[in-house]
Amino acid sequence: MVVSVTKFVIWICRKFDRVHVQRIVDELSAILNNPNSSIQPREPSAPDHPNYRNFKPDTQEALRKEQLPQSKKKGSSKKRTRKS
Repeated sequence: MVVSVTKFVIWICRKFDRVHVQRIVDELSAILNNPNSSIQPREPSAPDHPNYRNFKPDTQEALRKEQLPQSKKKGSSKKRTRKS
């Protein structure tokens, strides 16, 4: 995150002159200091992903082939063969 912010600041400094950079800083400060601003900064990502790394392993033993329930097939019991 710090590297991306640094790269963003370098990009701004390369694209704009000193007066424009100062205006950008002033506008950003005004937005951050005014809670009623129409433009709000994004909140931290923790609420976006509340279950990130918050899991518990399954306590039941894994199902083996003989434990799986048998499903009944619908239709005829005849095997379909390919006609040549």
